[in-house]
Amino acid sequence: MVPSTRVRGGVAGWAGVGAGEAWSRTDLVPLLDQAGRPATFTHWYIEWLQKAELIAHQPSTNA
Repeated sequence: MVPSTRVRGGVAGWAGVGAGEAWSRTDLVPLLDQAGRPATFTHWYIEWLQKAELIAHQPSTNA
């Protein structure tokens, strides 16, 4: 049986086995957290938001 996918940006979500885990859209492997465990979409999204916030607060390098 082939799982169905729901794609949001660069992350695919699966129905069935692997449901609730974030998967790479390009090579269809589970995204892992820093401990090497499959990351949930929520975990991946919060981490992405935190990284984006850090980048947004960096001073501009344009002179």
